[in-house]
Amino acid sequence: MNPRFAAFYSLNDILLEKINSEKIMARYSAKIDSKQDHNLYFTLVKGTIKQKIHLEFLLENYIDFEKTDPKVLNLLLLGLFQLTFLDSIPAYACVNETINISNKEFKKGVSSFINAVLRSHIRKDKKIRLPKDIVQEISVTYSFPAYLIKKWVSIFGKDDTIALCKYFNRTPKLSLRIETDKISYDKFSKYLSKKNVEFSKSKYFDNMIVVESSFNFLEDEYFKKGYYYIQNESALLPVLLLHPKAGEKILDMCAAPGGKALYLASLTKDTAKITAVDNDPGRIMQFKENTKRMKHSSIDIVMKDVLYLKSEEKFDKIIIDAPCTGWGVMQRKPDIRLQSENRLKSLIPLQQKLLEKADSLLKKNGVLVYSTCTINPDENEKQIEKFMKNHSNYTLIKSDQFVEKNFVSGKYIKTYPFKHNMDGSFVSALRKVA
Repeated sequence: MNPRFAAFYSLNDILLEKINSEKIMARYSAKIDSKQDHNLYFTLVKGTIKQKIHLEFLLENYIDFEKTDPKVLNLLLLGLFQLTFLDSIPAYACVNETINISNKEFKKGVSSFINAVLRSHIRKDKKIRLPKDIVQEISVTYSFPAYLIKKWVSIFGKDDTIALCKYFNRTPKLSLRIETDKISYDKFSKYLSKKNVEFSKSKYFDNMIVVESSFNFLEDEYFKKGYYYIQNESALLPVLLLHPKAGEKILDMCAAPGGKALYLASLTKDTAKITAVDNDPGRIMQFKENTKRMKHSSIDIVMKDVLYLKSEEKFDKIIIDAPCTGWGVMQRKPDIRLQSENRLKSLIPLQQKLLEKADSLLKKNGVLVYSTCTINPDENEKQIEKFMKNHSNYTLIKSDQFVEKNFVSGKYIKTYPFKHNMDGSFVSALRKVA
């Protein structure tokens, strides 16, 4: 399938039908044969979603949104993204390819309209003036919802907010966690060098590598053997803070696709008893495939809503990788920018329910780790403070005994993309003392 047609159809599904972008991209990318076309497809879809607010700001100078068919608007966004952000593609080619899609998908007059809009932008017929309001200026310049920018400026200030936006707009790098009991770092690094894969060693973790060049890991021999797992550096912190030990009974409450449970199994050399629960069938299937590939036998995968989980024995340790807004992973998950501001209304009560459920399943003197991939205090420290106010039998565990002090912010672990050059995240460990 032509990558631009695939991108157009994908944008319609993602932006109009509100279907998860990862599912859509998996569906359409499977129909594209060439690696080069495959890469272009992902660039077009992810890039157009990332830059949607900025592109709409540009289009306001040329079109009336209310009078424009939503699918025509998506095609304009796709064409304008290529003109604005893909310097490697000549302007005439961007216009011609966009018109080719229009000729197939719409009546003739639409093609003339699209051609006129794109060529007006190329000629810079209208001077683009950024908003004077700082929140609106950052919003349209870097393509983030204004409500997010307002929140971030209030938390981080203007400069760090801009640094955060710039980080999220960069192309994400692949990071690999090496199973060091199966292969040493030295042997693995030599293997990558022989394959002409450019990489750097993690600044913080001896078992992590950051890939700096293209790398088709799905076809890689060592990937198939389970020698490494694709995982962001920040995802290691909750597991390290949980500090798993041999023989412990551990619960991973929101487990799929399995990264944290697999690291727990790796650290304990499959000597702990790990129960991993999730209620998403697709992610559970992926989890089972990952577990088989990584050859870890200590994980019992349960497909269930964890809020209804029953266990005769209580757990020594519990980890909650809570559903959240995902404000820390927006570099890799562009459609988080499309979320409604109102999503918090359902997430915060769910996070509270998960904490309460964990309390009911945790032994006395047990450890509870709560983590998110967001940088939103309402979902992070405020949740823990509220939980501890209602549960005086919990104490905070000092974080810097298990992880580098660079990650510790006050009582908690917090990673920030503009500071640590990895996903944003939050982690807290509590001990149930009575």
